[in-house]
Amino acid sequence: MSNFEKMFDNLDVQAGIMDQVMDNVNANSYAESDVNTLISQVAEENGMKMSQQFAEVGVGVDKVPSEKEKSKQEIGINK
Repeated sequence: MSNFEKMFDNLDVQAGIMDQVMDNVNANSYAESDVNTLISQVAEENGMKMSQQFAEVGVGVDKVPSEKEKSKQEIGINK
């Protein structure tokens, strides 16, 4: 029985590795500009204005709010 469990665990690990590899292949195979263009196109078709929202959250920019900025946003204080 322990041999079966060991094989099952190995299979589970291998499946997890394959999932990670496939996620990385898909994530890296599309240019960011193509993805942004597609998002904008879909948004336009559905009457959404995404460019302003992208600017606010910093899409395409390495903008991660600090803990202070998060706190200010939560209580509604502007910079």
